[in-house]
Amino acid sequence: MHAAGHASSRHRFLPLRRSCSTHCLVALLVGVLVLATALTSAVITPPAAAAAPRPLRVGTAFGNELMWASDAELGYALDSTRQIGADWIRIDLPWADIQPASPNEYLWHRFDRIMAAAAARNLTVIATLAYTPAWARNGGCPYQSCRPRDFAEFAQFATKAAARYSHAGLRHWEIWNEPNSQAFWYPFPDAAEYARLLRLTAAAIKEVDGSATVLLGGLAAVQFPGADIPQVKFLADVTMYRGTHAVDGVAFHPYTFPFLASHYDPGGWRTSWNTIHGYDPSAATFSSLRHVLDSYGLGHQQIWLTEYGAPTCGPRTGSAGEPGITVDHVTEQRQAAIAADAVRVAMADPAVGALVWYSERDRSWDPSSTENCYGLRRPDGSPKLGWWAFRDAVSVSRGSRPGH
Repeated sequence: MHAAGHASSRHRFLPLRRSCSTHCLVALLVGVLVLATALTSAVITPPAAAAAPRPLRVGTAFGNELMWASDAELGYALDSTRQIGADWIRIDLPWADIQPASPNEYLWHRFDRIMAAAAARNLTVIATLAYTPAWARNGGCPYQSCRPRDFAEFAQFATKAAARYSHAGLRHWEIWNEPNSQAFWYPFPDAAEYARLLRLTAAAIKEVDGSATVLLGGLAAVQFPGADIPQVKFLADVTMYRGTHAVDGVAFHPYTFPFLASHYDPGGWRTSWNTIHGYDPSAATFSSLRHVLDSYGLGHQQIWLTEYGAPTCGPRTGSAGEPGITVDHVTEQRQAAIAADAVRVAMADPAVGALVWYSERDRSWDPSSTENCYGLRRPDGSPKLGWWAFRDAVSVSRGSRPGH
């Protein structure tokens, strides 16, 4: 999701295809030896092909857009969410918008009406606590995505939020968004820092509401190490610092487009979804998110997919399923296939606790940025093929006929 005042992207796990050059063949042989060693400590399996229907939290993600929507737009968006069979929404509760000017002022009314509208439609809310007001940043840091200057101040904000909204039914909290990404934890991600913020904030929420569900902030899918930290390594480091022990689940954003969630080809193209269970070559010790959790005695925690989707516009190449270096979006037909497939795969995997589609509606018709068109609906509100496909897949997954 978009952090105001700072450039962002979906940070999808870009497909990687091994070449057949001589140096790559050598690397491949080394990789096979490493993989063989890893197999002695972790079982690597493809996603389940089928399973009996089970309870799965299904929702849509809105980022911070609902806070600034008109009452009519807010109602229409939530009604559309219900119409596709979703009963959860993921929305930002931004510190920077509730306390924009000082630590003594709270503009709760901005979020109150969203909670009221969601409650009227029996929608369960996942609130993402994130984004730092200017007064709470280190000097000179210009973005809302800057790490808080004092983590105790952020935890105090979480305490106030939990006290205000727990009685209104808000029991699910996600702590920050994509903290392994520089775009959302500026100036650079740091697992030790984030683990400390996570421990303080989770404790603050649970002191107010002992039954609350607290999630580790949705991990960005990262392939190439650099400023951003790959999701498996970041989770391993946060868990080593006891951050994951303080929460009830791990949120993850496994964008796979143009591939389907069910795509599994260990000898070729890989996707971020594969790192839930499968082999991740960027992780020096752990092979997957599940491997990290199991190794630390946290196997009971589920992976909540609090963002997943595919844009249908962009400045470069659209794909009907074919990969490519210039691919940055998919056709509406491919988005529909991705949506339906994701519901089926998530439903079949007991390790997945939720599937939340990003996003419910396109931001604009402007094709210069993929950020504008992740929606299941177009800017004018008309449904894309993906809207119908998602709705029908949810219906079938719950034992009903499509559209019922």
